[in-house]
Amino acid sequence: MGELPSEPWLTTACGVRPVLLLCQHSIPKMSCSVEDIIISDLLVGCFDPPLVSDRNQFGNISGVYSAASTSLSERPFYGSVPCLTTQMAVLLMVQYLSQFVDDDRISREDVESLLQDARLELTASVQQQSHLLAQSNAVTHVQLPVLASLTAANSKGRVKIVSSPVSLDNAIFRALKFVLEIHRHNQSKFPKVPVPDFIFVLATSQKKSPEFCLLVTSVLQAKYLSEAMIGHPVGARIADNLGRLEQLFKLSSDALEQMISNFEEAMGQGQFVFVPFNGFARTKVMADEAARLEPRAPASIYPHQKQTLFASQHLIAKQLLALVCSIGENINSLDLNSFTSVSMAIIVPPLTTLFNQTIQGLCKAGLLAELDLETADKAALFKTTAKYVIKHSGMDETQEELLKLLELVQSQPRVLFVVVFDQAQFYASPYGILDLPYYKEFLEARNVITLFVTATPYLFQTNCSFIDPSNEVYWSDIRTESGQ
Repeated sequence: MGELPSEPWLTTACGVRPVLLLCQHSIPKMSCSVEDIIISDLLVGCFDPPLVSDRNQFGNISGVYSAASTSLSERPFYGSVPCLTTQMAVLLMVQYLSQFVDDDRISREDVESLLQDARLELTASVQQQSHLLAQSNAVTHVQLPVLASLTAANSKGRVKIVSSPVSLDNAIFRALKFVLEIHRHNQSKFPKVPVPDFIFVLATSQKKSPEFCLLVTSVLQAKYLSEAMIGHPVGARIADNLGRLEQLFKLSSDALEQMISNFEEAMGQGQFVFVPFNGFARTKVMADEAARLEPRAPASIYPHQKQTLFASQHLIAKQLLALVCSIGENINSLDLNSFTSVSMAIIVPPLTTLFNQTIQGLCKAGLLAELDLETADKAALFKTTAKYVIKHSGMDETQEELLKLLELVQSQPRVLFVVVFDQAQFYASPYGILDLPYYKEFLEARNVITLFVTATPYLFQTNCSFIDPSNEVYWSDIRTESGQ
C-alpha cells in the first residue's frame, strides 16, 4: 500500500491536529509522527464489563466468530443482566457518531449512557435476549464492517469505516493512507473532497474479538478533545509512568553506587592507595609502589621564586597612587593633609581558599608593619592578619565585623581607611551598587577610600554606575618579567 511521508503532514491534511481516541486497553503502534497526532484515552474503559463482554459464564470468549449455533448458556452475562458483545458496541458507536451535529461533543458520559440503555433493552424478555444475542454472535468478521458501513450511511460522509482483517495497527495505517489520498487529491484536483469528521478504525479477525478506535479529524471535535485532555487522568498516567522511570533510574544509580562502594572496600582491604602523580581519580596502587613513584616533571626544574613585586604590579600601584593624589588635590573630595595615619581592610567573598590566600599574602607582604598597624612579629602571624580581612558571607557574624569597622571609621576621623573589595562582581546588583550591609555609610564617610578589584568590570560600567569612568584603572598588559 506504500509508505506514509516521514515529515509531519496530517495536521495540514485535516486542518487541525487530529485526535486518536483509544477505546480499548491495547496501545496500537503509530505509523506517523507523534508530533502530528494526539492520542487520548478518554473512552478507555467504557467497553469493559459489565457493559461489554465477550466472555460467557464459563470464562470462554463467545465473541469469536463461529458458524456454529450458540446456546443461551454460552451467552455473555454479568450477574442476571446480559452484556453487550463487542459487535453490538461497534454498531452502537457508529450509530452514535452518525447522528452527530456540529454542536455535539464526544463525551465519556454519553457513550456509557448509550451502552447502558442498550444493555437494559436486552432485558425486555428472556426469549428476546436469546434471540438477539444469538444474532449478534452470528455476525462474521466479514459482515461486521459491512453492517458498520451501512449504519454510517445516513451520516452523509461524515463517518467513514476503515477496516482490516489483519490487526488494529494495519487498520490505523489504512485510515491514515485514506486521509493521505484525500490530501493529495485536494492539492491538484477539483472538486475538493472533504475529510470525514470521524474515521472509525476497525480490526476484525476470525480468531479474536473485534478491536477498534476512533480517529477524530473534525476541527471542532479535535479542538474540544484536545482541551478536554487538560486535567484528564491521562496526565496522571503520564506522571505515573515518569515516576516509574525515575524509580528505575534510581535503582540503577543505587546499584552503581553499591558497586563503587564494594570496589573501594576491596581496594582498601588490599592496602591500596591513590596514585600520587599523574593518575586517574579511581586508580590505586600498592602503598610501597606509590612511594617509589616520581612525577613526570620533577620539582627541580621549577626555579624557586622569591616573594617580589613584578613590574606590572609596580605600575598599577603607581597609577592608583597618582589617582588618589589627584583626588586629594580637591579639598572638598579628599583632604590628604588632614590625615595622620592610614589603616586598611580587605573584604572578600565567602570563598575559604581566597580568604586564606589573602591572609597569607598579607602576612608575607609585611604591609601591616609598614603602616605601623602591627609590629613586624605580629604582622607575620596568620591570626593577627586575619583581623584585617573580612569574609562576607551574609551571616550575622560578618555583619558584626562590618559594623565594628564602621564604628572604627566614624570614631577615628583623622585616620584614612582604605577598604578593598576583592572580587567585587560577587556583590554587584542591577542598579550598579554593591549589595553589602552598611555600604552607604562607608561610601559617604570622608575618611574612606573604596577600591573595587574585579576581572569583570562590565557590571559596574552601566548607566546606573556610581563609579566615574575617570576613576577606572586597568591592569597593565606589560610582560617584561621572566616566567610571567
